[in-house]
Amino acid sequence: MATETLSNGARPGPLAGRGGRAGRGGRIPAPLLALGVYAAVRGGGVVAVAVAAWWSGRSPLRVLGESWDSVWYLRIAEHGYGRTQIYPGIGSVQSDSAFFPLYPVLIRCASAVLPGPLTVAALAVAWIAAGAAAVGVYRVGEHLLGARAGLLLVALWAALPHALMLTLAYTEPLLAAFAAWALYALLRGRWGWAAGLAVLAGLTRPTGIAVAAAVTAAAAYEICRRGPRAAAVWAAGLGRSRAAGPRTSCSSGCAGGIRSAATSPSRAAGARASTSARGRCAPRGTRWARPGAWSSPRS
Repeated sequence: MATETLSNGARPGPLAGRGGRAGRGGRIPAPLLALGVYAAVRGGGVVAVAVAAWWSGRSPLRVLGESWDSVWYLRIAEHGYGRTQIYPGIGSVQSDSAFFPLYPVLIRCASAVLPGPLTVAALAVAWIAAGAAAVGVYRVGEHLLGARAGLLLVALWAALPHALMLTLAYTEPLLAAFAAWALYALLRGRWGWAAGLAVLAGLTRPTGIAVAAAVTAAAAYEICRRGPRAAAVWAAGLGRSRAAGPRTSCSSGCAGGIRSAATSPSRAAGARASTSARGRCAPRGTRWARPGAWSSPRS
């Protein structure tokens, strides 16, 4: 098979699984490629919305950052909860208690470091979250089907009609980021991360319960599949990312044996076996049949 060779003798590398695409400047990190694809697709949508707003005599910043529910989030970020709006003509009563708190909190925090009005902070939070979501979508696609499929998945996700919400000051970008990374954590077996991201999704908007349901269903399946040994899955419920398996304890195990050997010569053989087996301290619960023999803990 003929291959193309560059002038310096090097061959152009394909898109790597986690590294990116080889080019003149070296290898481009995969997250930057995903962000580039997302920005190329969604950037066109932002420009179209901005041009349409300018053409109609409206401020593009207000159209992107102060439309519909965005006004509620901005007011919560500025004044907190406690506002109710009544529309007598249609008999509608709306309260800010229907909006979840995580996005307004992030807006308030971002406004402390960013210049300009709260609208700028709201858009900054939403756009950063959308970028994080794009990288998460890429990681899921890369893990399942490869790097090229991951980039194609990002492009398709950014081109969907409802992706317009990802460029507004809405909670959809935050939820998409938490959902994508929670799914990636499940695929990698990081149960603690998946549980934490599900909690954050639940603090973002009502549909965050779908992320929690997915994590719960995956954890239940894993517990049924692995039985009582699914300690890592149970640890997710306690807020831990990994299960604590058999641990070594040089201070309470081997060191204790060495101290006993110093006071009682009859225990010296046992201490030497404990410290020399496999070149390391023995896990707690290990049974020793004879000096130097390795026996697994009972299950």
